[in-house]
Amino acid sequence: MKALGRRQLGRTDRHVRRGRMTLSAGAPQRRLAFMAEEALRLCTLPGEEHGRVYNFRRLHVQNLPVDGDRKAWLDAFQHALEAQAAAAVHGMHPQAHLAEAVFFRSEQERSECLIRRLARGMAPTAWFWRQIIGSPSQLSTSALAERVIESLLQTSASWSAVAAGLRGAIPPAELVAFLKMLPDRAIRQWLEELGSEDDTYLPSIRLSENTRSLVATVTEAFGLDEPRCLWIASLEVIARQPSAVETHSAVAIARSALRAIPTLAEADDRSVTKIEVLDDVHQSEQERTNLKEFATPAQETRRHSDGSRAFESDVPTPPICYGESTAGAGLFFLLNALSILRANTQVFSLLFLARLFEHLSDHVEIEQDDPIRFWARDIQAQSEPEEIDPRQVRIWSWKLRRWCWRAGHISVREIIRRPGFVTLAPTNLDVTLSIDSVDIRIRRMGLDLDPGWVPWFGRVVHFHYRFRGEPLG
Repeated sequence: MKALGRRQLGRTDRHVRRGRMTLSAGAPQRRLAFMAEEALRLCTLPGEEHGRVYNFRRLHVQNLPVDGDRKAWLDAFQHALEAQAAAAVHGMHPQAHLAEAVFFRSEQERSECLIRRLARGMAPTAWFWRQIIGSPSQLSTSALAERVIESLLQTSASWSAVAAGLRGAIPPAELVAFLKMLPDRAIRQWLEELGSEDDTYLPSIRLSENTRSLVATVTEAFGLDEPRCLWIASLEVIARQPSAVETHSAVAIARSALRAIPTLAEADDRSVTKIEVLDDVHQSEQERTNLKEFATPAQETRRHSDGSRAFESDVPTPPICYGESTAGAGLFFLLNALSILRANTQVFSLLFLARLFEHLSDHVEIEQDDPIRFWARDIQAQSEPEEIDPRQVRIWSWKLRRWCWRAGHISVREIIRRPGFVTLAPTNLDVTLSIDSVDIRIRRMGLDLDPGWVPWFGRVVHFHYRFRGEPLG
């Protein structure tokens, strides 16, 4: 079954809830309305292309020329939005509901924060939550929970974003509470969308201990035939084999993995510690006062002046890195080379790809602590033990080196070793390079083309270029 059609949200999409324009008599209303729309669309905000999302309570732009001078309008909107963004606070700031602008580091983080609020029974009533999901007073808890999942499905990463969101920094107790909120109708619809249960060919997979514990808890609460168990297992399959969404095999693989669990009802009690109650996850007033005040974007790394410490369970997990300097910014150009070599048709696991990129990094002598290696390190840390044939890793490394030399008379070392910045988030990977580092041989081979969503890689990948003098990180 094909996935249901959804409107895809881009990073730089602009959504205006309500607008008002004050015009003098005889002003060209339609032309000026178009100018306002264009100015909003073309404005750039700090960190936005690397995933940061903003919400503004209101934007007031005045003294615009009535003749619709394009440059004047663009500059006025740009300056107004930049001023708002500079004063924005993080959406989990205790006083965020009073701020005129808030930000989140990514769509993923925003959804995780919302999921945790719902799981704790805290109504998302702040003005920016209403902008995102509508008025909570007009929606049931089930409808709000379903809307959060649908908002993740609208991103480029789609089901991988859902898998990362529900398997990320959300504690098990809160995740169970959130699963209980989701309507049965939605769960069954999502399972149907993820694919058939035909198990003619199933790659073997063993569920992680965390997922086994969660499945055991959900089973204890709802019964052995609970679709939520199959859905959660399917999300782990997607997290470990993103291509399962494209092949519509996630549900079948998950069902096979669930059958391999001897007796769910007799799951190890040690792995289900105090997960069935939620009394301890509701915040007291004292705990709320201990929340760290998040800084503005320009001061994000500074500690709050009163020395207050963050309440661990409320601090959203930041991306693995944000704009870290790297000497191997060209490493992920080889994703395009792998696509040309039809690696996407191979049944490669993420762990195999991680070993391959580690091997290539070693081959061109990238330092072990270089941030460009963080993706491979993260995948290897999260993956279950798997038999990886080192000979196959070497063969594919040789194929890449051979193809690069034949197609562009350029070595893999010349492709990979170039300075830049890398940003790694749960579902996105961004590489920023200077325009001076452009190599015509790489351009002719199409290696610098923006890959976007790469299903078999499990990330949305973007390459950015900066002109001389512009900030890279």
